[in-house]
Amino acid sequence: MLTTVAGLPAHPLLVHFAVVLTPISALLLLVTSLWPRVRRWSGPATPAVALVAFVACFLAKESGERFEKRVLAALANSPAAAAEQRAAIEHHADQGTATMIWAFVVFVLALAVWAVTSDWAREHLRVPAALGSRWPMVGLGVSSVVATIAAVWGVIAAGHSGASMVWSGL
Repeated sequence: MLTTVAGLPAHPLLVHFAVVLTPISALLLLVTSLWPRVRRWSGPATPAVALVAFVACFLAKESGERFEKRVLAALANSPAAAAEQRAAIEHHADQGTATMIWAFVVFVLALAVWAVTSDWAREHLRVPAALGSRWPMVGLGVSSVVATIAAVWGVIAAGHSGASMVWSGL
């Protein structure tokens, strides 16, 4: 797993892809699930962007876990200050994991919206046309609103806790 880039920890570099792509994919999902004209126009672009966002979140999480081990090893020399910092790191890691999960939910919903509304998907993947009718689309729309709010909030919360640790000197 990638741990450094040009001698710098990979996590702060990789996390920027997740921070940018996750809200973009969530907002694309929201628009495509609620607006049929955009749905027809966007095609498979929304699930593709959502997949890249999920992969970015996964890479940020994995590199963060490696970075966490380095930081905790450095904190082992000062156990008095380490407890509070360890708790902050664990809280940030939990937020990152939750954000990655919500990015996956956004991807699955984007794939579902595309699959039930795409002529190509209905023909080649044998998705029943009835799944693209009013009530299933209402369900996908409501689920998309929830997933968008959760994914964007996760990015904000994880980003804030990570930035707070950086700017506090951890």
